[in-house]
Amino acid sequence: MSAAEPQLGSRRTGPRCRMSDARRFDQHRKEAAGSVASDVRARFREWYGVPDAALVSVETAKQGAYETGGEYDPVTFLDYAGVDWLVDTDNAILPVGERIRPNVAGRRDFSWRVANGCSTPCESDRVPAGIEESGVFPRDILFGLRDGDRLNRAWLIDVEAFRTAVDAGQLVGERHDRDDGTAAVYYPVADLVRVGCVRESWAAPYTEWV
Repeated sequence: MSAAEPQLGSRRTGPRCRMSDARRFDQHRKEAAGSVASDVRARFREWYGVPDAALVSVETAKQGAYETGGEYDPVTFLDYAGVDWLVDTDNAILPVGERIRPNVAGRRDFSWRVANGCSTPCESDRVPAGIEESGVFPRDILFGLRDGDRLNRAWLIDVEAFRTAVDAGQLVGERHDRDDGTAAVYYPVADLVRVGCVRESWAAPYTEWV
């Protein structure tokens, strides 16, 4: 594992996010992801073998307590745990995440947040704690590339397998730091496939990109 890539369970210290830190949590990405919600829902129906009524989106475009200093609510807690959907299967209610990016060159890698620009825990803290302690974490994350309001490509990532591969040094990503103090590590999807982190993949019938 490279020095630039901390283990997924690393802890951070420093100032907690305040109302003025809202820019660190850009809500536009949520609105853009919502434009392909029907395609995402269809992939979940197909993979989990459930009817549409068994899928509930818990993603919202509102600001949460990190940004506003306001009240927490159940959806806020799920959001900060990385859970965007709940799937009612025959055996359990599964929490699932999604990550939608525009289908443009240079933005087709899977990103994993490793710094929020403050001490508030991010994915690299929340998910391991969910796996090891609370049980609240996305079992799978659907990573998709969109063209406008259509989902072009999608991969269903096994979160526990991903976490294990990163901690074992089987996956080495490239860290990107932003001026606002946030940072993420980017992993090529081909590498996730290579180490067995991808459960399923889909390509829209109209696309030629592979």
